[in-house]
Order: sequence, then C-alpha cells, then structure tokens
Amino acid sequence: MSALRKLASWELVGTPAQGVPTGLASACARVGHDLRHDARVRARLPEPRWWAGQETGAPEGFLVVGMESAQGALFGSGVNCAVEQAELTARVAEITQDHLVGYEALPWPLCPGHDHPMAPCAIDEQAWWCCGDTQQPLFTIGQLP
Repeated sequence: MSALRKLASWELVGTPAQGVPTGLASACARVGHDLRHDARVRARLPEPRWWAGQETGAPEGFLVVGMESAQGALFGSGVNCAVEQAELTARVAEITQDHLVGYEALPWPLCPGHDHPMAPCAIDEQAWWCCGDTQQPLFTIGQLP
C-alpha cells in the first residue's frame, strides 16, 4: 500500500508552493480560469482549491492532482507531469470535467449550440475545448468567455 504525501494546496488561478512542477501549475491555472468564469460551477463548488501530492514509490514526474473544498478533498487523479504541456493541460481538464459531470451532475463546460459538454483535447501543441460531436476545436483551455 502506498502513502500519499500532500505537496501543496493553492487557489484555482494561484501559484502553488514549491514542489509542484511549473507545467502542472500552468495547466491548473488554465483550467481554473475556465472554472471561475462559469457561474454554475461557482454556485456548486464555492471556494475550491487545487491540491497536489505524490505517492510513495511513484515514478519521477508522476503526481496526483485534484480539488478540495472546506469540507475536504473532492477528487484526485494521477498525472504524468513529463508529457507535453498541451497534453498535461487536457488531462487536468479531463479529470476535473469527470468529477463535475459524474459526481456533481454538472455538464461542464457546455458546448455552444449543443446540449453536451465540450471535450478537452490536445492539438498541435495547444490544449483545446472541442465539440464532442465534431471534434472541432472551439476554445483554447484557459480562455473560455
């Protein structure tokens, strides 16, 4: 059984303490921006924060990242911080979206003109929110209006 050592907890668009790789901090800030600009998310998850930890014996660059609230951890999932930035950002968006859709019953973020959430994807070194039907990139992750 491995133990999880918490490295840091920080604001949705804040800067984490030392110990959290810059790429992961950037990915979380981009996803955090999109979360903060959605009133439905703000109403459902007041004052969420990111957290990151490392499991004993995990390979180098592999961390657990998730969100917590005043009531405790909401979710956490493993990420490989050694991948390209676009892929890491899409992964953080995916695990966040999985929690919101699956546990909060909140389809996020909604695809314009459709009744489904957009899908995170990495295309040409950029992380995007794409239409789940057409796979067309619609918004850069971190720049939702």
